[in-house]
Amino acid sequence: MRLQDLGIDQLLESVRDAVIVADTRSGRIVLWNAAATKIFGYSSLEALEHSWTVIVPERLKAQCEAGMARYRDTGHDSYIDSHAVLVLPAVRKGGEEITIEIALSPIEAIRDLEGGNGRFVLAIVRNATEHKEVEKVIKEREGCFRSLVQNTSDIITLLEADGTVRYISPAVERVMSYKPEEQVETNAFDPVHPDDRERVLGIFAEVLKRPGLHPPFEFRVPHKDGSWRYIEYVVNNLLDDPAVRGLVVTSRDVTERQRTEKALVESERRFRQLFENSVDALFVHGEQGRFVDCNAEACRALGYTREELLQLSVADVATHLISEEERRVKKGDTLWERAMQGEPGRIVGFEENELRRKDGTIFPVEVGVGAIEYESRKRIFASVRDITERKRAEEELRRLNEELERRVQRRTAQLEAFNNELEAFSYSVSHDLRAPLRAIDGFSQILLEDYEDKLDEEGRLYLRRTKDASQRMGHLIDDLLDLSRMARSKMRRERVDLSALVKAVAEELRRTQPERQVEVVVEEGLVAKGDERLLRVTLENLLGNAWKFTRDQPHPRIEFGSTEYGDTRAYFVRDNGVGFDMAYADKLFGAFQRLHTTSEFEGTGIGLATVQRIIYRHGGQVWAKGKVGEGATFFFTL
Repeated sequence: MRLQDLGIDQLLESVRDAVIVADTRSGRIVLWNAAATKIFGYSSLEALEHSWTVIVPERLKAQCEAGMARYRDTGHDSYIDSHAVLVLPAVRKGGEEITIEIALSPIEAIRDLEGGNGRFVLAIVRNATEHKEVEKVIKEREGCFRSLVQNTSDIITLLEADGTVRYISPAVERVMSYKPEEQVETNAFDPVHPDDRERVLGIFAEVLKRPGLHPPFEFRVPHKDGSWRYIEYVVNNLLDDPAVRGLVVTSRDVTERQRTEKALVESERRFRQLFENSVDALFVHGEQGRFVDCNAEACRALGYTREELLQLSVADVATHLISEEERRVKKGDTLWERAMQGEPGRIVGFEENELRRKDGTIFPVEVGVGAIEYESRKRIFASVRDITERKRAEEELRRLNEELERRVQRRTAQLEAFNNELEAFSYSVSHDLRAPLRAIDGFSQILLEDYEDKLDEEGRLYLRRTKDASQRMGHLIDDLLDLSRMARSKMRRERVDLSALVKAVAEELRRTQPERQVEVVVEEGLVAKGDERLLRVTLENLLGNAWKFTRDQPHPRIEFGSTEYGDTRAYFVRDNGVGFDMAYADKLFGAFQRLHTTSEFEGTGIGLATVQRIIYRHGGQVWAKGKVGEGATFFFTL
């Protein structure tokens, strides 16, 4: 069969779909147009040499051949009779498999050249591969968009023009605890907070007037738990878009943001209140020194209005500025540079400067410098305090110190002169007074030895008393000289083992009176800084007194130890001797002050005065506690 014979060759060649006719009896292709060549790759001449199965995939050939045989034998087949458009795979000349849309139609029996009646099938074919790919891409994109909508943290709502909810995304359950189906077909504006409703309806009316995206706005709606939540809405008016025909609303819960913003506003209010009411002048400026903020005290101190000050910089009011040479010397460690490198909100240091008022007068200030976050930028914060009065006080103190120094020098000279006189007096006492005493003592002894038989008992008693008095006077002179030397001798501070000193003094006391059995308890490891020679004299006096005043005890006991005294350490000598009445405690450390007669206990009354003088020279204190018949404790600090 030829196209020319049918008279429709040009018509078939011009159509965009492939037109194929096959003989059911032989299976041969008998008609093949240009569109078929484009789809399958076979030329018309090549196609006419093949069976129609040349374009059928191998896996479908048996099924297709069975259908064709059924039509050939009976004139009927469900696919051919239905004229339905089938989507099937097909094979091109090179073996590439493609997807086609094919519609099969029977052609009435035609008498062939041999005189028989042949059955033919007409196939109209369209390449659906690209269409299928497009559909696939569209489905994938639809799935992607659906997934985005379903899983976004924001709520996406589609509203009708009257506010009816046509669709709402699952995020509404995460944000507001409502299920989507509970919201669909409700009016979006019914639950709006009463205080916000009028404003919201006004905004919505404006949205309806103008298509497209509108600025965000906020209002309150109820959470399912009954609490009010601030929700931010962004509306896109797509009522004119045929694919949408609605209002697309994206919303999110901004309740926490609202709380944070309110807290920030309150914090800013408190900061501004503190800033403005500070007794110090406060400034905020940039790295170039230009002021960006200041408080009322800054304006008062410098005599400018706030507007005037904000037109100035640090260089306009400070008399001392950091020079480049100073920057090089300090290697970037200036106060201002440390502030910019430091943590915002902290003062990194202070320095003194001078500021110039609007009227030209200059006054001294102390400046504390730090960094601060101000309007989202790091700035320098300066706290300035007028120190005019402090400078005056410092100058007065300096003048007084100089005067005191002069007085001290005068008094020192006087004291040196007095010490020299005292030294001369001591020498006189040592030499001039001892000679008569030695004479009295010596002649008394001669009288007792050579004239004893010429004196009666009363005479001999008077001589013995004279001799004893002269000896006591000698001891008293020795003690006075010792006391004088204690006050004048130079001190040499060093590490002193007090525990070892006490043991040494106690051993000497035992050697002087080996017949006495005295228990001496010493705390180990007590070490202090002081003059070892003077501290030994102190311990000799304290331990000597304890040894003396325990002589009538059947079990005498002396203890040396330490205890906490405020923020320092106090040392003590404790005994179980005769003790003393605390009413007379203030007399203990005075020269020649005795609480017992010489007939009871020997002594001159100089020992404790010497102890006090030594302890005072060490910058310490000395005191005593006691009770009559129950012993005494003497404390001292160094």
